[in-house]
Amino acid sequence: MHTLRLPLKTNKNTEGLFEKRFQLIARIHNQTVKHAKKLLTQLDKSKEYRTLRKEYGELKVKADAGDELAAIQKALVADKMNAFRDSLGLSKNAFDKYVAKMQHKYKKHINSHQAQVRSGTCMGRGREGTVWRRKRRPLQENHRI
Repeated sequence: MHTLRLPLKTNKNTEGLFEKRFQLIARIHNQTVKHAKKLLTQLDKSKEYRTLRKEYGELKVKADAGDELAAIQKALVADKMNAFRDSLGLSKNAFDKYVAKMQHKYKKHINSHQAQVRSGTCMGRGREGTVWRRKRRPLQENHRI
């Protein structure tokens, strides 16, 4: 993949504005990652979810061995796990609502579209994005987006 970088002609006033916007977007990103980590901790500590995860692992082994009944049961357990994650707020919709609340604080500098795009980027490619990668580091304050 190739990236084309074109210089942006700015003056002193717009440079400060861009810098402030980048910092605010980085702050929203870091707060969203922190929120996601807290939700993942709650998910890991939940006894019900751990039980479902263990059951899913056992059924996966049986289903891979060719057991059709285990494959059907595995799908049902997966649906229960997804419903449990959604009830905690680990969904794209829930993160969009969380980011919308944060964006409202900075509405003078960042519009809702920019915040939602950042939320989508934070979530990664669908549900399997940042939330599921445990070792995600926060953005640096001087990070360029």
